Amino acid sequence: MVRALRVALFAYGVIGLIIGLVALVFPDQMSEVFRFKETTDDIIVLSAVTGTFSIATGFWLIVAGRDPLRNIYWVKLVITKAILAVVVAVYLIVRGYSDFNQIGSMIIIDGIFAVAFLILYPWRAASINE
Repeated sequence: MVRALRVALFAYGVIGLIIGLVALVFPDQMSEVFRFKETTDDIIVLSAVTGTFSIATGFWLIVAGRDPLRNIYWVKLVITKAILAVVVAVYLIVRGYSDFNQIGSMIIIDGIFAVAFLILYPWRAASINE
Protein backbone atom coordinates (compact mmCIF):
# COMPACT_ATOMS: atom_id res chain seq x y z
CA MET A 1 0.00 0.00 0.00
CA VAL A 2 2.81 2.43 0.79
CA ARG A 3 4.33 1.85 -2.63
CA ALA A 4 1.00 2.70 -4.31
CA LEU A 5 0.73 5.82 -2.11
CA ARG A 6 4.22 6.84 -3.21
CA VAL A 7 3.21 6.49 -6.86
CA ALA A 8 -0.01 8.46 -6.31
CA LEU A 9 1.85 11.29 -4.53
CA PHE A 10 4.43 11.39 -7.30
CA ALA A 11 1.77 11.41 -10.05
CA TYR A 12 -0.30 14.11 -8.35
CA GLY A 13 2.85 16.14 -7.76
CA VAL A 14 3.91 15.91 -11.40
CA ILE A 15 0.42 16.93 -12.54
CA GLY A 16 0.59 19.92 -10.18
CA LEU A 17 4.02 20.90 -11.49
CA ILE A 18 2.89 20.72 -15.11
CA ILE A 19 -0.34 22.63 -14.52
CA GLY A 20 1.53 25.24 -12.49
CA LEU A 21 4.19 25.75 -15.13
CA VAL A 22 1.62 26.05 -17.89
CA ALA A 23 -0.45 28.50 -15.82
CA LEU A 24 2.62 30.59 -15.09
CA VAL A 25 4.19 30.58 -18.55
CA PHE A 26 1.10 30.38 -20.77
CA PRO A 27 -1.78 32.10 -18.94
CA ASP A 28 -3.58 32.89 -22.23
CA GLN A 29 -3.71 29.21 -23.15
CA MET A 30 -4.89 28.27 -19.64
CA SER A 31 -7.77 30.70 -19.94
CA GLU A 32 -8.71 29.01 -23.22
CA VAL A 33 -8.63 25.61 -21.51
CA PHE A 34 -11.10 26.91 -18.91
CA ARG A 35 -13.13 28.58 -21.65
CA PHE A 36 -12.91 32.16 -20.39
CA LYS A 37 -14.39 34.57 -22.91
CA GLU A 38 -11.37 36.85 -22.71
CA THR A 39 -8.05 36.90 -20.90
CA THR A 40 -7.90 39.94 -18.65
CA ASP A 41 -5.04 41.13 -16.46
CA ASP A 42 -6.94 39.82 -13.43
CA ILE A 43 -7.03 36.33 -14.92
CA ILE A 44 -3.30 36.48 -15.74
CA VAL A 45 -2.51 37.51 -12.14
CA LEU A 46 -4.74 34.75 -10.75
CA SER A 47 -3.15 32.26 -13.13
CA ALA A 48 0.35 33.26 -12.01
CA VAL A 49 -0.52 33.04 -8.31
CA THR A 50 -2.20 29.65 -8.61
CA GLY A 51 0.60 28.48 -10.89
CA THR A 52 3.27 29.24 -8.32
CA PHE A 53 1.25 27.48 -5.63
CA SER A 54 0.82 24.43 -7.86
CA ILE A 55 4.53 24.32 -8.65
CA ALA A 56 5.53 24.53 -4.99
CA THR A 57 2.95 21.98 -3.88
CA GLY A 58 3.77 19.62 -6.74
CA PHE A 59 7.48 19.74 -5.95
CA TRP A 60 6.99 18.97 -2.26
CA LEU A 61 4.50 16.19 -3.00
CA ILE A 62 7.16 14.51 -5.12
CA VAL A 63 9.63 14.88 -2.25
CA ALA A 64 7.05 13.62 0.29
CA GLY A 65 6.32 10.66 -1.96
CA ARG A 66 9.81 9.32 -1.31
CA ASP A 67 8.78 8.50 2.28
CA PRO A 68 5.04 9.00 2.84
CA LEU A 69 5.07 7.71 6.42
CA ARG A 70 7.70 10.23 7.46
CA ASN A 71 5.84 12.97 5.59
CA ILE A 72 2.35 12.00 6.71
CA TYR A 73 1.27 15.64 7.10
CA TRP A 74 1.84 16.17 3.38
CA VAL A 75 -0.42 13.21 2.72
CA LYS A 76 -3.06 14.77 4.96
CA LEU A 77 -2.61 18.11 3.18
CA VAL A 78 -3.09 16.58 -0.27
CA ILE A 79 -6.19 14.67 0.85
CA THR A 80 -7.67 17.89 2.20
CA LYS A 81 -6.70 19.85 -0.93
CA ALA A 82 -8.21 17.29 -3.32
CA ILE A 83 -11.47 17.03 -1.38
CA LEU A 84 -11.80 20.81 -1.06
CA ALA A 85 -11.07 21.28 -4.77
CA VAL A 86 -13.99 18.97 -5.63
CA VAL A 87 -16.33 20.63 -3.10
CA VAL A 88 -15.47 24.15 -4.30
CA ALA A 89 -15.81 23.17 -7.97
CA VAL A 90 -19.24 21.63 -7.36
CA TYR A 91 -20.24 24.74 -5.38
CA LEU A 92 -19.17 26.96 -8.29
CA ILE A 93 -21.31 24.93 -10.67
CA VAL A 94 -24.33 24.89 -8.34
CA ARG A 95 -24.12 28.67 -7.86
CA GLY A 96 -23.87 29.19 -11.63
CA TYR A 97 -20.41 30.77 -11.55
CA SER A 98 -19.03 28.03 -13.79
CA ASP A 99 -20.20 24.95 -15.61
CA PHE A 100 -18.99 21.37 -15.89
CA ASN A 101 -17.42 22.05 -19.29
CA GLN A 102 -15.07 24.55 -17.65
CA ILE A 103 -14.05 22.74 -14.49
CA GLY A 104 -15.23 19.17 -14.96
CA SER A 105 -11.73 17.85 -15.57
CA MET A 106 -10.65 19.34 -12.24
CA ILE A 107 -13.54 17.60 -10.48
CA ILE A 108 -12.68 14.28 -12.08
CA ILE A 109 -8.90 14.43 -11.48
CA ASP A 110 -9.14 15.71 -7.91
CA GLY A 111 -11.99 13.32 -7.15
CA ILE A 112 -10.04 10.30 -8.37
CA PHE A 113 -6.96 11.31 -6.39
CA ALA A 114 -9.00 12.10 -3.26
CA VAL A 115 -10.50 8.61 -3.31
CA ALA A 116 -7.12 7.03 -4.09
CA PHE A 117 -5.37 8.90 -1.27
CA LEU A 118 -8.11 7.95 1.21
CA ILE A 119 -7.90 4.29 0.18
CA LEU A 120 -4.08 4.26 0.22
CA TYR A 121 -3.69 6.28 3.43
CA PRO A 122 -1.72 4.22 5.95
CA TRP A 123 -4.32 4.48 8.73
CA ARG A 124 -2.66 2.01 11.11
CA ALA A 125 0.93 3.14 10.53
CA ALA A 126 -0.02 6.81 10.71
CA SER A 127 -1.69 6.40 14.10
CA ILE A 128 1.41 4.58 15.43
CA ASN A 129 3.74 7.36 14.24
CA GLU A 130 1.70 10.19 15.80
